[in-house]
Amino acid sequence: MARARVEKALARHGSRNTPPTSFSERGPTTGPFFFARLRWGCQGNYTMRVKWAFVAVTGGVFLTPSCVPPTVEPANPEEALYLEEVEATPTIFAIPKTEKDACWERANSFVIRFSSMKIMSVTDRVIQTFKPYIGDSGAMATDWEYGYYITYTPGAGDSGSIAVVCMYPEDVGWGKKDQAIREATRNAKMCAYYILTGKVYQKFIYY
Repeated sequence: MARARVEKALARHGSRNTPPTSFSERGPTTGPFFFARLRWGCQGNYTMRVKWAFVAVTGGVFLTPSCVPPTVEPANPEEALYLEEVEATPTIFAIPKTEKDACWERANSFVIRFSSMKIMSVTDRVIQTFKPYIGDSGAMATDWEYGYYITYTPGAGDSGSIAVVCMYPEDVGWGKKDQAIREATRNAKMCAYYILTGKVYQKFIYY
């Protein structure tokens, strides 16, 4: 049913096919926690008691995305159906030229509202933010940022196509790229779905 609704929207736009392209990331928040109590005696002697508690996972660490928990579950059937439809939405799709302006306005609106990065360029063919990066915070940072690169390509006749890419930092830490691609793919699909339908649930976006 979810796929049928998306197919219906795509059919209305004379569209179709192929999914993602490139994407963006974030890191862990675990580490040792300790407290120390320093007790001084009357002669200036002291004793120090240090207690360490380590939070660890055999074979890995917990990874936490930016502003959204690792898994945000749908709260009701409507949200569950929304996520199914988002997952069925391609990130490259065709639209009729008559709907280009409306779709392009929604694309720009999505980037303004939900991108971590500032917009670098907006034309009638390209919407592009600055590239996200981890930088001084290091490869183990937890505050990953996401940018977008959206293009419109005129087609033959009365149609054109839009491609949505959600970008993640290229300097992500080891072992985190799968998570980065997963989150950025979700973002790209949500953006594409919003462009097609005007519908979005902010709680499911990583930014």
